Amino acid sequence: AARGRGGDAGRDHRVAGGGGAGRARPDQPGQAPRPEHHPGIGGELALDVGDRVGHHALADGDQIPAERLRRYGAPVGKVRHYHGTKEDVYLADFQPDPMFGARLCELGVNADNVLVLLRPPAHEALYHRFQNTLFDEALTMLQGRENVQVILLPRNAAQRAMYSGKERVIVPAAPLDGANLIAASDLVISAGGTINREAAALGVPAASIYAGRWAAVDEELVNEGRLQRISAIADLQNLPIEKKGMTSPRRSVEVIDEVVRLIFE
Repeated sequence: AARGRGGDAGRDHRVAGGGGAGRARPDQPGQAPRPEHHPGIGGELALDVGDRVGHHALADGDQIPAERLRRYGAPVGKVRHYHGTKEDVYLADFQPDPMFGARLCELGVNADNVLVLLRPPAHEALYHRFQNTLFDEALTMLQGRENVQVILLPRNAAQRAMYSGKERVIVPAAPLDGANLIAASDLVISAGGTINREAAALGVPAASIYAGRWAAVDEELVNEGRLQRISAIADLQNLPIEKKGMTSPRRSVEVIDEVVRLIFE
């Protein structure tokens, strides 16, 4: 079966400061980055790098430059591409929980407000060892809007302490269902990659403030209009902050069939 970043695609999808669907628990210490996160690689190998099938690897999308694949020990002849992202695969059959709105109400979310899901930069990770002030500027901008509420998912205890107690900002104390949280949001803004790709897979507006070298798979999402790139204050000011309309989830069930076929080739 296809695998997510931390295990089986259908495994625990809870998050609260730990990341997107199927990610770690809150305040989990930073782990060594996998090649999929390194700024030098343009996409993701085998859904979870190193999950090899025989002597081959799977790579999401066919836009990953061959030289980047070779850099991580994946000769072009040993790579099989599938059409889509790994997030398209494990969220293809996602159905929102109709009771999740009640959970948000318990957290203090007003359904009439614009709900923005924020994910800070991973400053401790090797792939993010540079200053990025856009996140805090985005948060300040959102706090200045009376009809906006923010759910912020910290990556560690230091970020939890930094952002807890801020006006219009909710930092969940307990795990939430990641896919449902993204689906319930009107906008996702992250300095990481996976949660943005999950939003794109679910048809939720997403914007990236990642300041490093972008992965080719994320560049492709921008070209498709499924992800917005925020690289300056002007981009933030032009970002629509509003209730989302009808979403168009990818529902890429055919990608699962494609991956399974490639595995058994």
